[in-house]
Amino acid sequence: VAPSANLIGAVTLGPSSSVWYASLLRGDEAPVVVGELSSVGDRAVVVGSTIGAGSHVGAGAIQQVDQRRESR
Repeated sequence: VAPSANLIGAVTLGPSSSVWYASLLRGDEAPVVVGELSSVGDRAVVVGSTIGAGSHVGAGAIQQVDQRRESR
């Protein structure tokens, strides 16, 4: 975890995962889970989401809560 990264609330980091400079992981309204060997890039924002194992959230990306709805 980079010194300038911000982790707020319920944030879980898997083994060998990384969180880079000026990124923000907000688990204050819904949990954030970063899977094993995953990376959250510089200035990325992750809000209430699960990032699977071996994944990369690119620099400057925004990943928000998954709000999929069932079709009727």
